[in-house]
Amino acid sequence: MNKVLKTVFRMALAMLAVGMVIRCAGVYMAYAAEPGRKGGFHKEYVVAQDGSGDFTTIQDAVDNVHDGDTLIIRPGVYVESVQVLDKELHIKGSGRDECMLLYDTVSYMYAPLEIAAGSVSDMTIWGVHVREREPSGVAFTEEELVRMVARYGEELAEYNIEKYEKYMAYAVHADSDFSYGRKLQFVNCRIVSENGACVGMGSRGGEEIVFRNCELLSRTKLPCIFLHDSALPDLGGETRFVLDDCFLQKNSSGDIARFDCMGDFNNFTFVFTNVTADIPGDLSERKLFQINNCAGDSANGWCGLHNTRLSRESSGNSIDAMNWSADRVSAYE
Repeated sequence: MNKVLKTVFRMALAMLAVGMVIRCAGVYMAYAAEPGRKGGFHKEYVVAQDGSGDFTTIQDAVDNVHDGDTLIIRPGVYVESVQVLDKELHIKGSGRDECMLLYDTVSYMYAPLEIAAGSVSDMTIWGVHVREREPSGVAFTEEELVRMVARYGEELAEYNIEKYEKYMAYAVHADSDFSYGRKLQFVNCRIVSENGACVGMGSRGGEEIVFRNCELLSRTKLPCIFLHDSALPDLGGETRFVLDDCFLQKNSSGDIARFDCMGDFNNFTFVFTNVTADIPGDLSERKLFQINNCAGDSANGWCGLHNTRLSRESSGNSIDAMNWSADRVSAYE
């Protein structure tokens, strides 16, 4: 009898323990599911211009969601300058022919998209040329001035007005300390620029930047890609830059990409696979890459870019210099 009672008692304890685990798990899941919970579950939000989603503008969504969340962008043309500066978000469009983010890039301050980390997919990002520059510089809208003061404060805003009215913006801008050690990825995107380069990026140490199945279309004399590393040792390090199944197009001759090395404490690893380039003239006879070793660094890497290696994976590209081969291995590699 004692054995039976002990067995029943043990079974009761086991059932009680299972119940407590299930209850605790339910409490944890409810707690973790709240947006912004570190290590918890992340939420999806819908952006729709007709009011059928959680937000009607992308920037409003960015300002009100939490790190790690996903934004689903419904079809439409979103005329916004979106800034994702201190969060790692995932922005998913509804197809690059149905979902477009565009903004007038007359000023360096306002790209259609400024982002530090996360992912962007299935949409078109277009830097358009609408406003003409006045002799005194850019005529900022009232909304642009308010955002500039909110970001920098009044004193710095005045400095930035003088600085940014001299330069035009990229279609995509990524140059933030928040990028350190993080990943930024674009998938199935079309990026078009009518003023600056299609993408302008300042990398940080430990960062990975990926473009996969993307179109970068430059409608200017400037390159499709402008990439530089950090000028500060504390933020420097290795950057992995990937172009996979991408199409680069430029209407005018000249550099299709510009790469700058800012210091000896940085290094790049480039991975180029199945990249097609379309620019006027014979690709093999033109200077396709502008290389700048700033700080007097030696030209010891790929195409003369300091501390840069081309991955052995690099192949299938229309520009021969982007394909790895043993006879082109640089001193740095």
